[in-house]
Amino acid sequence: MRPLIFLFPHDRMDVGGNSAQVRFLEACRRFTRAEAAFYGERIAGRPHLDDYLNGTAPEKKPIFVIHWGPDVARLLDLLAREDVIYFAHSSGWGMTMPPSVPILCVSRHTMAYWGRHAPNSYVAYVPNVVEVDDHRSDGERDVDVLVQVRKSSRYLLDELVPALREHCRVVVLDGWVDDLSAWFRRSNSALTKSV
Repeated sequence: MRPLIFLFPHDRMDVGGNSAQVRFLEACRRFTRAEAAFYGERIAGRPHLDDYLNGTAPEKKPIFVIHWGPDVARLLDLLAREDVIYFAHSSGWGMTMPPSVPILCVSRHTMAYWGRHAPNSYVAYVPNVVEVDDHRSDGERDVDVLVQVRKSSRYLLDELVPALREHCRVVVLDGWVDDLSAWFRRSNSALTKSV
């Protein structure tokens, strides 16, 4: 199987779609060869996109996985003769997607957007990977309902959450969480609704 090369703009993996992309890369490594490479400034000892484009990388004909919205149009131009997959964490970057580039969408909202704007492309729903330990905690779950503010509707936040709080333990996460899987292990259910 051909290797997957996940392209990152820089080595800050705790921002935007980078952290989600790293988890997807790790999941892919369970069944195929998947590596990270960078296309911004060169990082000592790390593969760079130019190495693949000028033929100095050891991998021949990899499949490139791109995701960083502001750079997608430029990357599509650079990789016009390569096999590319776009992992869409968001929408509205004002680019035209070639039908030859499959689009993997992390939300139904993003999937609907690309279904409208790239009707001849392969579009699939692939939710973000949330690492959950293989061993389950036998401890009691102290959260009945977990809610993430990001991409949640006003109805969910303004009406449903207050109504649920009258009957159960609700935790609302608003901001960066280092270990989301820990919250899922503590929760009986999670509510999110893409806008």
